[in-house]
Amino acid sequence: MSRYLFTRENLQPLRAFLGLPMARQVLQAAVPIKRFPPKQVQERLELGVEVQNRNNPNGVPLDAILDEAKKTSPSVTGIVVRGNAVFVTHDREPKPEEKTQLGKLLLDKTRLTSLVRPELRAARVAQPDDQALPELKRVLSDPATPDDKWLREFRRYAVEHLLK
Repeated sequence: MSRYLFTRENLQPLRAFLGLPMARQVLQAAVPIKRFPPKQVQERLELGVEVQNRNNPNGVPLDAILDEAKKTSPSVTGIVVRGNAVFVTHDREPKPEEKTQLGKLLLDKTRLTSLVRPELRAARVAQPDDQALPELKRVLSDPATPDDKWLREFRRYAVEHLLK
């Protein structure tokens, strides 16, 4: 079914009906059936740093990159990383100078690494001491180890390696 474009002449016979109070109430309660999303513009850019994820906790947080991109180009609405490529979504066509500034921002390693929050910069995945690990395994897996000694050893290990 094709769409029909109404003109003033087509709607003239309905003017009397649309003037009725009940017709106005019906029109106010009407809900559009289909809404079209606003047009978005996507561009593919290169990223100069690693993004923080579960495999790389020391990377730059994606939300911080998005906030910085929004400061550089106000038309930016979203950002997605796939591999080494960044897909930036705009709500309108960005200006050429905004595009170049955004491209420079995403390739600027020093500026992007400065976005890492201090608490994340200090956090490091603790690696257990290789020399103490066999002794710890022996104590924790020995069924003859008393409960208080087992708990003391586990707490010491947790404080040194897990709770940093």
